[in-house]
Amino acid sequence: MQKFLSKSLVFLSLLIISACQTPYHSGYRKADNPIASKDILVEHYDKLWFNTHIEAFGKELSGILVIKNKPKNTRQMALVSPMGMTYFEVEQNDSTFEFKKILPFLDKTNVKLLLQSDIELLLAVPDTNNQDKYFEHKKLSRQLIRSQINGRLIYFEYGEYGIVKKELCNRIKIKTSINYEYQGRGLPQTINILHHGLPISWQLSPIKSQLKEEKQ
Repeated sequence: MQKFLSKSLVFLSLLIISACQTPYHSGYRKADNPIASKDILVEHYDKLWFNTHIEAFGKELSGILVIKNKPKNTRQMALVSPMGMTYFEVEQNDSTFEFKKILPFLDKTNVKLLLQSDIELLLAVPDTNNQDKYFEHKKLSRQLIRSQINGRLIYFEYGEYGIVKKELCNRIKIKTSINYEYQGRGLPQTINILHHGLPISWQLSPIKSQLKEEKQ
């Protein structure tokens, strides 16, 4: 009986450890050298505009999402309706996240926590000051970084044109994933945020952008 329980505990431990790793680690091996982040959304642009559609629990929200990169690793993001009304505006840096504006129907604790989680994942880059783990695919031109950011476990997967997937895990399962689809170099054509276990999704498509060297 004791032997059976020991084997069961080992098996359960392996399941828990591998639950978040399986989607990425199939075909991956530990990289010999650190991998540089290639998230052009955060690192190459001063300002970005996206057509955005959010579905959550049967409700829909559409508008233009504006992302501004500012000094000292600070970013601003606002979702504006087609009529010019600001649904919400936030400011985020390495240690703080603040809602500057939010409409009353969104100003609920659970709603703001979900918005914050999705926005932080969208803007997240690997924490190079942390003990990240690096992997490379055995056959494909894919690389992977496993990072702990503010207590959250995030996987960053990179392909030929840049970031192709992010996954937020809780060590037992994937909570939220972001998929990036490209038609060539530059911005992804679509960005899709999906909650696993909750009826929440975002669809983003770029409208225009301002590269850092274009700033006057």
